[in-house]
Amino acid sequence: MRQFLSSSPRRSAVGSSLAGSAALLAALCSSAPAWAQQLLGTAATELDMKDYAKGISNPTDIVIVPDGRGVITLQGGDVLVYTGGTKSTAGHITTNTNNGEQGLLGVVADPNFATNHYLYFYADVGGVDDRHQILRYDLTADGKLGTKTVLLGTGGVTPGIYGPANHNGGSMNIYKNQLYIGVGDTGANATPPTNKFGSCLNKPNGKILRINLDGSIPTENPLYNVAMVTACDSQNAAFSMAAPDKRIFAWGLRNPFRFWIDPSGPQAGTLWIGDVGEMTLEEVSVGKGDSHYGYPFFEGTKDWGAAPTNGPANECMGMTPARTCTPAVYDYGHDNGNNCIIGGLIIDGCGWPAAWKSRYIFGDNGSGNVWTLQVNPGRTGVMAGGTKDFAKVNGPASFRMGLDSALYIVNVGGGYVERVTPKGQAATCGIPDGGLPPPGDAGGGAGGANATGAGGANGAAGANNGAGGTNATGAGGANNATGTGGVATGAGGTSSGTSTTGGLGNGGDVATAPSADDSGGCGCRSAAAGPVGLGAGFAMMGTIATALLRRRRSSRKKQG
Repeated sequence: MRQFLSSSPRRSAVGSSLAGSAALLAALCSSAPAWAQQLLGTAATELDMKDYAKGISNPTDIVIVPDGRGVITLQGGDVLVYTGGTKSTAGHITTNTNNGEQGLLGVVADPNFATNHYLYFYADVGGVDDRHQILRYDLTADGKLGTKTVLLGTGGVTPGIYGPANHNGGSMNIYKNQLYIGVGDTGANATPPTNKFGSCLNKPNGKILRINLDGSIPTENPLYNVAMVTACDSQNAAFSMAAPDKRIFAWGLRNPFRFWIDPSGPQAGTLWIGDVGEMTLEEVSVGKGDSHYGYPFFEGTKDWGAAPTNGPANECMGMTPARTCTPAVYDYGHDNGNNCIIGGLIIDGCGWPAAWKSRYIFGDNGSGNVWTLQVNPGRTGVMAGGTKDFAKVNGPASFRMGLDSALYIVNVGGGYVERVTPKGQAATCGIPDGGLPPPGDAGGGAGGANATGAGGANGAAGANNGAGGTNATGAGGANNATGTGGVATGAGGTSSGTSTTGGLGNGGDVATAPSADDSGGCGCRSAAAGPVGLGAGFAMMGTIATALLRRRRSSRKKQG
C-alpha cells in the first residue's frame, strides 16, 4: 500500500495504512474494532455530525440527487433511497461477492439527472475477465430502479474489466460530462511490488479510465491516437509492447479506490487520488491525466528502484509513452491501525467557515481515523505540517459533498452514513432534508430564470447575469442576503442588483492472484489474515440548476 507523509505529532514522518471493515467487506484487511463515531479537535466545536442513515448492511457510497433524495449503495447489491429520513429500497443489482472486497462499490448521478434521472453504478457482476462493469439505471418517480443500460461490460459499448479478486477500485466521478472510473490492479501483493498492471497500458487495471456518458471513448483521451505502448500479458510478466486500452486517462496506480476531481479554481480538473498502498505506505497523489503516478516503482515516497521484475532502470521514463513519475504529495505509514486510505475531497459548499474551505478530508478504513490536510494556495498539493484530526468513525468507505452543502461520510464498518454540517447552518444552504429550497433561498446563488450555473465553482452563479431568485438581493442568497455563497466574492453577475425579482450580484464560492496472506480489501495484507476486505472508490454530483429552474417555473404557473 502507499502512504502519506505525516507531520502529526502522534505519528512519525510516515504513518498510516489499510485496515479492514466489518461484514460488508469481510473486514477490508482485517476486522476493525467498533467505536462510537465522533468529531475531534476544532471539528467538534465548529461542526455538527448527525446520523443520516444507520443500521444498514455494508454501505459503500452515496449521492444526493437534485430533488434532495439520498441514494446509497450497499455492497451486497441493494440500492436504498432516503427521502426526508424515510428509507425505501429502489432495487437490487445482483453482484459477485465471492471475494469480500467485491460487490456494488460506487454510484454517481448524471449532471442532467433532473431531466433524465440517470444513475451510474460500479458493480462486480461478471465473470473474472468481465467482472467490473459500469451500469446505468434511471430512477423512476416512485423511487425504483428502471431501465438498465450496460456501458462497460458484456453487451455494453466497451468490455468489462478484469477482476480476479481484490484491488477492485470502484470510484466514479463526472467532470465536464465525462465519466472517470478508478480501477484497482488486481492484487498479487509482494515486497518489493511485482504487479506491473498499473504500468501496463494494454490493461485497464491500476488506472483511472475516462469514457463518455454513453460509454464511448473520448477521442481526446491521451492514448487514443497512440499505436503501441508498454504492455504485459499478466501481473508479473515481462514488459512488452502492444496496442493501448484507449479508455485509460491516468496510470501507475495500485488501487485508486476513491478519488476526486477538483471542479473549480485555477486547477479545475485536477485529480486528488487516495491510492491504497502495498505494505509500507498509503498515499495522496495530485495531478492531471496523461500521467504516470509511479506504481510499482514507487509506493508513496518509497522508491523501490528498478528491481529486475519491475522494469527498466529509469523507471517511469523507461515506459512508452515516457512520463516522469508524478510523486505523492502526502503519505503515511501502517501504524496505529492505519492501513487503507480512503481518498476524499476539498471541503466546499455554502455555510462552511473559510478555514474549512481550503482543507482536503480523507480517512483510513482500518483505523477509522479521519484527517484534513491544508491545501496550498494553488490547489496543486498540500502544506507541510497541515494535518489535523477530524473524526473517528467505523470503517470509512466514501466521502461526498452533497448538493445540500453537507459532507457525507459512508461507514461500511459501522453500517451507517454520517451527515456533517457547520454548526447553525441554515437549511437554505443548498437542499434541505425535505427537498429543494424555494427559489431565491439557495445560499451560494443558484441561478435564476436565466441562469445556467449553481453558484458553486469559481463563484459563477450562472450565465446571463446569474439572476439570483425571487427574493434575493444577491445571487440566490438566503433571507435577502447578498448571496456571497463563500468566503470570496466570485462574481455571479455583472452588478450587485437589489431587485426583489432577482438580484444580479455575487453568487459563488471562492475560486479556489493474491497471495495466501493478502488482506484484499483496500489492497494490503496482514500477516495472519487471508483474503478479506472492501475495495475502495467519489462521484461528482450533478448540477441543481435545471431542477431549480423547473421548480421556479412550476411556482410561477401556480401563481397564475
